[in-house]
Amino acid sequence: MEIRISTFAAATILNIEYYRLNEWLRGYFTPTFSRAKGRGTRTVFSVDDLFRLGVMGQLTARGISRELARDVCEELRKKLQAGENPFGKGYIVVGTCMITGVNDIIYLQDEPDEWVRVLLHLPPVSKALGVFSSNVVVNLAAIKRMIGDRMNISE
Repeated sequence: MEIRISTFAAATILNIEYYRLNEWLRGYFTPTFSRAKGRGTRTVFSVDDLFRLGVMGQLTARGISRELARDVCEELRKKLQAGENPFGKGYIVVGTCMITGVNDIIYLQDEPDEWVRVLLHLPPVSKALGVFSSNVVVNLAAIKRMIGDRMNISE
């Protein structure tokens, strides 16, 4: 049986304000199980949802827009649905190409200092110059550990 988590419990585990979590549910995050649809209904989260919300919290706290944080969470959702485990080990890097001004999401499997992988996602001119700024690095394994510790669950 899969663990189901209420909105109040999710906010407590993630150490975020209840109103902020409700704000994210309005167009920025879709829970796995259900979204409240009025009086008497509840939003129910999975543990994977908490991992993704942990990423969203770290990104928005570091100045990344909710829209881009939503895109990151959607990419993580796709990886989880495909049977991948991005939270086992790995990092997400969000940054801006200084030449094109385009925000990019880069998923690194191992270490964030393997910037050659980051540069593979940039246009040829910026690859040569190595101009990728405003980097925000999120350690996915650390988020999983933190949530697991707060919920008293292990691998």
